[in-house]
Amino acid sequence: MGGLIAVAAAAPARLGGSTGVEVPWLRIGAALVLCAMVALLMALWLRRRGGWRLSVVGREARIEVVESRRLNQYTELSLVRVQGREYAILSGAQANRVLSSVPEAGA
Repeated sequence: MGGLIAVAAAAPARLGGSTGVEVPWLRIGAALVLCAMVALLMALWLRRRGGWRLSVVGREARIEVVESRRLNQYTELSLVRVQGREYAILSGAQANRVLSSVPEAGA
């Protein structure tokens, strides 16, 4: 039995000789909670101020979509009011056209 040599199983060597990777679970959890709180506060702040709209207080909108109808899968007809004039606009997949421009009925 002297001819048998016992070979010990070698452990796989790690790059840099480190024994393992420690994951900082506490830091990851704290960062997740912090990001969630910031997102919640921003959502509440936006809801309170009225959404994403950026408008000047006291200023009336100059462009108004009066009516819009989809004619088919690719085309939409819209009636738009801009500074006292109404425009019929045909919007398609390839082009947009102003079909008519008339003064507002009450103006």
